[in-house]
Amino acid sequence: MKTQAFETLKNESRKYGETNDCGVIALAACCRVDYSTAHGALRREGRKFGKGTYMSAFHRAANALGYKTDDGQFRNFAGGTRLSSIVRRKGSGLTVSTAPKWLPRRGVFVLVTARHVLTMVNGNVIDWSAGRKHRITNIYEVTKYDFRT
Repeated sequence: MKTQAFETLKNESRKYGETNDCGVIALAACCRVDYSTAHGALRREGRKFGKGTYMSAFHRAANALGYKTDDGQFRNFAGGTRLSSIVRRKGSGLTVSTAPKWLPRRGVFVLVTARHVLTMVNGNVIDWSAGRKHRITNIYEVTKYDFRT
């Protein structure tokens, strides 16, 4: 099920004539910026027009926009990764359709599959793949930098 937020971002993508821009849409959704701002941030980090986004460029662009993504370990209190902990408790892999049930309801998460990246904000998947069975390979929690500390 596509959300209004995704449809708005996808319409902006069409104005650019972009393809393979799931990273741009995910960055815009997780950093709460418009499509053109996310597009420019990723372009400055080396993303080519019409090509996919490397996750290293995604992290640098989020950082430039004032957000931090964890290092991909997404540690839980038991010391293992939260993804492996969920898989152990669930008994099978985490998918885009099951992520809202297993991840915290509050917060912003970037979900990575083998060839796609998407954002989940407060339990709502902002992507065309919402409800699909794409297996998640990595999870990043996105938080705003606190410049006061």
